[in-house]
Amino acid sequence: AENCSLHLTQEFHKLYPNTQANPILTQSSSPGLVIASGFMGRTLKSNPDVFVSSNAGISWRQALSGSYLYATADHGGIIVAVHQYVLTDKVVYSIDEGETWHNYTIVKDKIRVYGLLTEPGENSTVFSVFGSPRGPHKWQIIQVDFKDVFEGKKCGPSDYKMWSVGEDLPNGTGCLLGHVTTYQRRIAHAVCYNGEIFMRQSLISNCSCRREDFECDFGFQNVGGRCQRDTSVRDADVYQIPTHCPPGAFYSYTRGYRKIAGDTCTGGAEHRYRPLLYSCPIQERTEFLLVTLESKVQMIDLASGARVDLLDEHVSNVPVTFDYEKNCLIYVNVIGDMKRKCFAANNHSSVLNHEIIHRNRNGTTITGMAFDWTGRNVYYADSNNSVHVVSVDLRYERTLYTVKNKVYSPRAITVDPHHGYLFFVGGDSSSRNFSIFRAAMDGSSDSVEAVTRNYVTNETSLTIDLDTESLYWVTPDFASGYTSDIHGQSVNVLFTESANFIAIYKNDVYIATKYGFGILMANKHSADTWRYFVFASGIQNMLVVSNTSQHASSACSGYHTPCSQLCLPHPDPTNHNRTCLCGENFPRTVHPPSRDETCRCEVGEKMVNQTCVKGTNTSCAMDKQACGNGNCIFLTWKCDGEDDCGDGTDEIDCPYTTCSSSSFTCRTGKCIPKQWVCDRQDDCKDGIQSDELNCPNQVCTRDQFKCENG
Repeated sequence: AENCSLHLTQEFHKLYPNTQANPILTQSSSPGLVIASGFMGRTLKSNPDVFVSSNAGISWRQALSGSYLYATADHGGIIVAVHQYVLTDKVVYSIDEGETWHNYTIVKDKIRVYGLLTEPGENSTVFSVFGSPRGPHKWQIIQVDFKDVFEGKKCGPSDYKMWSVGEDLPNGTGCLLGHVTTYQRRIAHAVCYNGEIFMRQSLISNCSCRREDFECDFGFQNVGGRCQRDTSVRDADVYQIPTHCPPGAFYSYTRGYRKIAGDTCTGGAEHRYRPLLYSCPIQERTEFLLVTLESKVQMIDLASGARVDLLDEHVSNVPVTFDYEKNCLIYVNVIGDMKRKCFAANNHSSVLNHEIIHRNRNGTTITGMAFDWTGRNVYYADSNNSVHVVSVDLRYERTLYTVKNKVYSPRAITVDPHHGYLFFVGGDSSSRNFSIFRAAMDGSSDSVEAVTRNYVTNETSLTIDLDTESLYWVTPDFASGYTSDIHGQSVNVLFTESANFIAIYKNDVYIATKYGFGILMANKHSADTWRYFVFASGIQNMLVVSNTSQHASSACSGYHTPCSQLCLPHPDPTNHNRTCLCGENFPRTVHPPSRDETCRCEVGEKMVNQTCVKGTNTSCAMDKQACGNGNCIFLTWKCDGEDDCGDGTDEIDCPYTTCSSSSFTCRTGKCIPKQWVCDRQDDCKDGIQSDELNCPNQVCTRDQFKCENG
């Protein structure tokens, strides 16, 4: 309503010493209770009154008229106030959080009060009043114990309730720095005292993360609520790899956000803002565009633009892919076989092996494929309206989706193992109307989900940016490029250039122009200024291959307990997850509800290096199981996180587990208490002392040597 503003005083008395305004009173001994002097109306040109809030300042009520000194005691169970600078013989008190007030005579002759205090901690019922009688100044101190006003009753369990500030907020959350604290409070109308030894109960529960829990990281600035790169800061300073980053360990790669210091939120939108975990590079590697031309496959160095031919033969018109860790090109030849060509490290003229990993036996055409570096699998679509997965190392295959799952004309596959999803372009049952679809990477989706139908045809090229969790696609017929989040929401036109293919590298977007003039690049957020990266003609496909594009982690990353045949990431709203599956037609035992499968051999066979060969399995007692090396261990030792067999076979195909919030996850997946981290002892025993990596600098004694990692 008009003129209905409440102005509370805090520093007002410092600016105007002659005023009688007092600062806001709030204390840890009485959570939620706030007392303040203030003014109602449009200006401060009046005498202040006393206002009280019982819900941490969300709502207020006028408690007293005029200027008062005020204090609390008994853990907020009693409020005492006294007229300030006015001759009086009384104080007023309230035992119901300022709703009703009572007079209490403290002296026979009136005094002018200058101060009102309680004992430190505000846990007693004793107040001290400082003043001076009429006439010459003479200090007078009066102590009053208000315990009798509670009629001698000490509070019991029925006199308390649990309260949090979220109860009175519109959204009902009350999250502050990622958590809600619920306090035990005396019911306002309970006539009883808390007592000096009262220990208030409080419960802290973490909230789901929201954008408000994060601020912009170093090298980024807030632009319209989003953290975007500050171009005045070098990429090398923002994305610097730690000095101590041994092979097999991981380091944080910022997405532009960091959790506010002290914030404890978990889950929710955290996966959108927390850093990605990238593997420490074994050595400096070339990062490049993998480009398919009419009769060759080339790598184009993203730093220098230098070109190297990787393959001089005609390939089918499907996207090639690349295994960055093993330095292997994966492609489909003209007869439909999927092949792998591996090179020596940083020497692409030296071929280590060249082999078939999937043979085309039924005459279908592969229409799209993508490499999952965490599970080391290739996902591919074919002309038989199916999506499949094949292990590049072990050759196990599995069909994941067919027309039964509403898959029609799939193509242009891309994967997001970090969140357990694969995306592809597909049609409806008539194969006329196309969309971008999403499905679980482990085949657990009953039917694939169309995330967007905007500007999509059978010629759409698709990629994903793991840094921003965004989809990017181009459709030649619409002569534009588009972007959305990974749920297909917030679709935006990024640029109006005609392109056949699109790729993302760090902060840049690359497109292969429709009319064959070459590859253009621009900022991936604005795409406002385009420049030529290289000139080329006849581009048929394009893919970024880099340390950052293939090192986001998943539950299939090497430091987790392994699967014997196929490890497939599974979507989970809060944590990584995965499903262990067996190859097509391989004998298996299914373990609901996780759907994990244990791959087993037929009678008269045993498994050697994940392959069934003729032979007899080790005979063990009923309460034991056989290991791959012939040892026998107790059944209760399987999947306990420890290598009891000695060859790791008791920890294969185990249900995926995560550590609790109070634990630290070692490289092997083992959980240890957080307080053991950075205690100078190798508690993980995972070969790289992952609980002692990247610790804050510690002070070493004279007889110790200080390592680079502190």
